This record gives sequence, C-alpha cells and structure tokens, in this order.
Amino acid sequence: MTAMIARTRTGLTLIAAALSACGSTTHAGDATTNSATGNIGIGQLVASTEIDWTAGAAFGASVTSPPSCTQTTSSNCEVVMCGPLGPDGGIPPDPDAGVITFSGGAIQTPIALSPDADGHYSQVFGVGRIFSAGDSITVSAAGGEIPAFSSPVIAPSDIVVTGPSLGTSEMPIAGAQDLTFTWTGGTVGIVVLELLWNPTSTSSHAVACRFAATAGTGEIPKAQLPAVGMTGHVVVVPTNEIDVSAGTMLVHTGVTATRLTGRFAVQ
Repeated sequence: MTAMIARTRTGLTLIAAALSACGSTTHAGDATTNSATGNIGIGQLVASTEIDWTAGAAFGASVTSPPSCTQTTSSNCEVVMCGPLGPDGGIPPDPDAGVITFSGGAIQTPIALSPDADGHYSQVFGVGRIFSAGDSITVSAAGGEIPAFSSPVIAPSDIVVTGPSLGTSEMPIAGAQDLTFTWTGGTVGIVVLELLWNPTSTSSHAVACRFAATAGTGEIPKAQLPAVGMTGHVVVVPTNEIDVSAGTMLVHTGVTATRLTGRFAVQ
C-alpha cells in the first residue's frame, strides 16, 4: 500500500509504502465493487542500536487525498501532486472496524488499536523485534460500522539497496534517464520506490513505484522524475500486503520491514 495512513497526521511510511505516498488511496487492481478504502499496517525498523515498530489504521475520509491533490497511475507508478495547500479543514468522522489487533511473529501480547468517537485510530509505537522474515502476522478487526475481518500477512525481509547509494550525502539523479534501483534480499511482497519533493513552499509532489521484491530491480521512468534542480527525499520500502473486502470497504492490510531513506538532487 503506498499511501500515507492519514492525510493530516504523520503516516506510517509503509505505510510509505506499505500503505503509501502522499495521501494516495488507490492501487492498480482495487476492486470496483468496493465504494471506500481503508489502510491498516504495522512496520518494523531495524537500526544499528535498536528495533522500533509502528502500527496504525485509517478508513474513509482519513485516507482520501485533499481536494488540492491530483493522482495519476502509470504502469507500476503512482504520482500525487498537491498544492497550493489551503487551510486544513480537519478530518470528518470515519467509519470504524472496532478494535484492531496484530498478533503472531514475536508479538507476545496482541498489539491493539482502538477508534475514538469519530472513528479515528491513533498510531501505536514500541521498541523491540515483533517479527522476522517469513513470520505470519494476523491483522484482525472486531467489527463496527465496518464488518469484522481477519487477514494473515507474511512478513517481508529487510533488503540491501546495491544501487544507487543511499548515503548521508545527496544522491545525484540524472533527469534525462530512467532512475534504476537494485537490491538484494527480497523475498515476499513488493519493494516500493518513492521520491518526495516540494516544487514550491505550498506544494508537494510524490512518485511511488512498486516492484516484486524478488525482482531485485526497478525503474522510476524519467517522465516521472522531478525537474532539474529539485531536491527531496528518497524512500525504499520492502512490504507485503493483503487486500480484504469487508462489506463495501476494501481494506489494505500490510506488514513492512526496514525502510531505507536518503536525499536526492536532480541534475
């Protein structure tokens, strides 16, 4: 899933990714019989000194792009352009699925998310490993306005990006050619390649392209790249997702391994 979990709250990067970029809400192949979408995800970040995790969920208006945004899909890529950004009118009430839990893997006590009176779910954070590659994580909802459901998702593996380098300095991008990424270690699910930048102080753009994790390579077409001189962030996310129909809601459930980040400059 490449759409931020909520449009006015910080999203899980999956959530880049597993749910992912810049407020996008649809995926190629979303069922036309579903009138609304929801995102549920849990992500783990393995760093040199500790392991952190984040879980979140959102439905309805909370995963809908603001009116100032336009979204286009081309092949494996989604492009979202937002701006100029107006005042935030707040998020209207959403339908909810009751208490949502994550279990399995190394989760000792199910991780629970509870909706507030407006159907909004606050993110939950923690420290420590909650899964290893290949573990089955079960995402369950007790049911509310959205019917109960349960979805097992196989956890993806961390990957190593072998090119281009995501170091501490800005990664140069040649704007006249496709941007090719290569990686090793992919098992199940997909790898999401994202670029995020701000053309002006009141606008934001993002492109997110999805490739099979086992492919080991993927390209962001040159037509989707920022203009020469633009700088921004690059995010590479290994994730696995299962789509579940719950009543009229299409719910994207995802598990995300360590996301890799850097900065870029288009030349």
